[in-house]
Amino acid sequence: MPLIFFNNLLSIEQPDFELTGLYRVVAISLDNSQVALAPIQIKPKIETKQEEKQEEKEKAQFKGIASIRKIEMSVLQALEEQGYLREVELIQDSKLIKQSCYLNKSEKKIYDYRLKVMKPFFNYKNLAKAIFSESGIGKYVTQIKTKYGCSSTLIYNLFGTLCVYGFVDSSLNPRFYKCGALGIRKPCNENRK
Repeated sequence: MPLIFFNNLLSIEQPDFELTGLYRVVAISLDNSQVALAPIQIKPKIETKQEEKQEEKEKAQFKGIASIRKIEMSVLQALEEQGYLREVELIQDSKLIKQSCYLNKSEKKIYDYRLKVMKPFFNYKNLAKAIFSESGIGKYVTQIKTKYGCSSTLIYNLFGTLCVYGFVDSSLNPRFYKCGALGIRKPCNENRK
């Protein structure tokens, strides 16, 4: 079964190989010679005294657009044939995968804005063309900044979120459950201040 396709999460497990780790397939070149992989780091959550009894949770992170690696398809196919490449399922918190119709009013507003801003990245052909071009996704970032007046930091952070959780709409859900100090909920107004 082929494992190398867009949005798939892969684990390279060959010892003594510089690419060992967890990756999301972000794009495949138009001539199918190269694959763009976004490395995803899994970091264990640091436990505090209050959380000693809770089980350890892991946090997935993306190191940034500069860390995307373009690997020859033949290398990945050889790893797959040797059994060093396997598909991985990222188990997400149920709060991240809820459908947009279940978001409250302020969450829905933020979600709709994020979806509108990141719309160019959901067009696979354009995304693949951009990633394998000299300027990368910079062209889309500039267009989005001009059109919506948002910062490039927001765009790159949301792109990182898509790389970690997948290029699906629900990856852009707001994560307000992370607000507040340990064990204390932080109430927010409509503007999240």
